Amino acid sequence: MPIAMPIRRPYIRYAPSRDEWAISSKAGSRFISLEGQAVAIDIERVRRGWLTGHDGSGKRKFTPVPGLDGPMPPPPTAEAKPALSLFALAPKAFGVADIAFEMTNWTYSHCEFVTRLYNECEPRFGRGLVPLIVFGPSQPIQFGDHETRLLAYRVVDWVPRNQAFPNPDRSHSQNAGASDATEPEGWAG
Repeated sequence: MPIAMPIRRPYIRYAPSRDEWAISSKAGSRFISLEGQAVAIDIERVRRGWLTGHDGSGKRKFTPVPGLDGPMPPPPTAEAKPALSLFALAPKAFGVADIAFEMTNWTYSHCEFVTRLYNECEPRFGRGLVPLIVFGPSQPIQFGDHETRLLAYRVVDWVPRNQAFPNPDRSHSQNAGASDATEPEGWAG
């Protein structure tokens, strides 16, 4: 069954300040638990770019930039933050079997998770596989003058990308993502 991608793309976000996950739904956003849940993550197709509307002031917009290394081009606006974006699928946890949710954020917790997972999985890139990961309890850490959380996970299996994400077009749209989603009330990462 191909993945259905509506015009307003579904999202999943982690707020380290509250140690909470939220996903979009037709009725608005809702909080879920990912601890102990298997999640397919298309880490090989991670994108970097600029994120605006991340402070809850309006619609989020992710503007991808080419490549994963080298200097970033100038931000599109003064409030834009550098961000990483990838797709995740967890039918049991999300309650939806055929929709990939975009995971885009600029927080230290999100970027650290994506960087660690990318580095761990990179030796298997190019084989058409995506990792299945299971999240564990997040770990509190000191970051500068405040406390944040690191996402704990383990890779439990590898599955063919075309089985985890049957629609190959869903991760390469230049306007992809949670960019059209309105922030949940009080949600600012």
